Amino acid sequence: MQNINDVLGELAVELLSSAGRVRFVARGGSMIPNILPGDTLEISRVSFDAVCAGDVILAGDRDRLWAHRVLREEFRSKRRVLITRGDALRVEDAPVGEAEFLGRVDFVIRGQRRFRPEIGRLAPLFAALLRGSRGWLSVPRPIYSAWRAATCGSWPRLQLNVRIPRRLVG
Repeated sequence: MQNINDVLGELAVELLSSAGRVRFVARGGSMIPNILPGDTLEISRVSFDAVCAGDVILAGDRDRLWAHRVLREEFRSKRRVLITRGDALRVEDAPVGEAEFLGRVDFVIRGQRRFRPEIGRLAPLFAALLRGSRGWLSVPRPIYSAWRAATCGSWPRLQLNVRIPRRLVG
């Protein structure tokens, strides 16, 4: 019996190959603050050669799919690979070759808003704060709320099973 994630991954690859576009819901927090858990991602099939630094790509291997930002390209054994990392992570991913590359994230849908996953003016600073903390919830809520209000207009509705210390909730 196949794992549901394997089936969904195969389905996403098939949809990208045949239709050229696919949508799916982000589940992890590795791309906070630009992509939040629960955001819908619109991915399109583009040429591997068309991807450049700053793009957010969908990649996958046997175990998982991930959408991370391209930091740079490198050439290993005369083959082009992309070096990616989640905006909220400290460690780079394994190099992504043409075989692992599935598509580019063109748009993020959050509520009624549809926007490109570009790096905003405050996002790099906020992502650095996240990488320096034990997790994004350790950033004091008033700071996060102010940032969200300035960039998106509302506090995200997340379903997380974590305990937030009372002093941070306000």
